[in-house]
Amino acid sequence: FLAESNLLIHPEHNVPVDLATIAELAREEAARSGAKADAWAMAGRFAAGMLPQIFRPDDPALALQLAPEHQQALEKILESLPGSVFNADDSHGWVYQFRQSDEKERVNAGVKGGDKITGETLPAVTQLFTEHYMVLFLLHNTVGAWHAAKRMAKWSSGQMASCQTEADCRAAVALPGHTFDYLSFVKAEATGTWRPAAGAFAGWPRSVAELKVLDPCCGSGHFLVASLELLARLRMAEEGLDAKAAALAVIADNLFGLELDARCSQIAAVYVALAAWKLAGEHFAIAVLNIAC
Repeated sequence: FLAESNLLIHPEHNVPVDLATIAELAREEAARSGAKADAWAMAGRFAAGMLPQIFRPDDPALALQLAPEHQQALEKILESLPGSVFNADDSHGWVYQFRQSDEKERVNAGVKGGDKITGETLPAVTQLFTEHYMVLFLLHNTVGAWHAAKRMAKWSSGQMASCQTEADCRAAVALPGHTFDYLSFVKAEATGTWRPAAGAFAGWPRSVAELKVLDPCCGSGHFLVASLELLARLRMAEEGLDAKAAALAVIADNLFGLELDARCSQIAAVYVALAAWKLAGEHFAIAVLNIAC
């Protein structure tokens, strides 16, 4: 995923490298050391330098050595996949959902036999990731409605009158780089004024910097990533931040996730970091991700 996004960074030279370059570097390293060339191990070391909280070289799982034929089979699968797979917004969720499919069948079979679902077995049964349009619908009619209500409260009568349709209202409250395609409006018959159908959320903080967004079962991070992108655009508009500063501010101040599944929480953290780097168009250090198992 990092390499296909041009975001796998060489730790010494601090420049993006592709997998072909890493393979060449691994061969050069092997020639010097006499060991077997392992491009994937080198890519893992590079990734560990980018997100040391997630890609941990001391992870016990990495101590397990696969049989060479299994390793080669996995590498062939990876190499056969087109780059578009790794650039799609929902690939992380689909990968993990399919990874859990066998475990889901096992748990469901146990339930039919009288077993109870526990905290350990619950994720395999319930991890059906929320598709992007559903995430946007919910965010647009909460955070988006709050933003629109603030904007519309400042409109003159002429601005309000210029909105003849819901589409006009959406266009009027859009942000640079983000449109509220799923935001619903209603029009008061008596006054002819528009308002967000979900309400104004008057009890919420007045500034984006004060908002807290928590996904209490964040899975592989679909809500977190969509929230990051929306909140960053809002903070750019409200505070005059550039994309990098806005992404860092949102990760530090606004965005929180919880998840029962340790591996899934790691995927969510990687997904959020990758989204932040894509938004900014560069890699940068992220000290803390408020995502916990």
